[in-house]
Amino acid sequence: MINKDVNVLDIFTPCQIKIALTNKLLKELLHFGRQDLQNEVIALGSGKKYDNVWSMDKFTPITNVVKDAKYEKLVNTLRLHPATDYFPNPPEFLNFLKTTSHYDGDESKPDFVVIFHTHPHGRAIPSGTDIAHANTEGSGYDAVYIIFSPRFNEISFNYHDNTFNGFKTAKSEIIL
Repeated sequence: MINKDVNVLDIFTPCQIKIALTNKLLKELLHFGRQDLQNEVIALGSGKKYDNVWSMDKFTPITNVVKDAKYEKLVNTLRLHPATDYFPNPPEFLNFLKTTSHYDGDESKPDFVVIFHTHPHGRAIPSGTDIAHANTEGSGYDAVYIIFSPRFNEISFNYHDNTFNGFKTAKSEIIL
């Protein structure tokens, strides 16, 4: 448990990546994750990557466009469902990326370190959709995927290196 707020699941082979964030930031992230108990919500985290220890200093909420009529054709093509899937608003996602070193290699900018989303009806483990999207070459990110289940009050920290190696359990360190 993280300060008795939420259960942490360790479900995959451990990896060397550790994600560090403050207890305050974690609580804000969990609060954000409870904002919509019917549909998946998304946030992206920025911070710094120091070898195998990554720190998340800030998160940016991103709109899930699965229910947006403007993206209906895309959502139907990808067979996405609002209760079980997410697709980040493309302009918001790009704007976030532009603020990070991921976009242009500018090391003075923060790194892209976390993809957060919720599973409002299921467990906090990567779904088939999560695995398929992360394993699609070029569509995943070298990031820690934090999945939160408000229903089961659990969270998982999963690392994916944008290869076909799949998810691994990332270590988490909550700083008081």
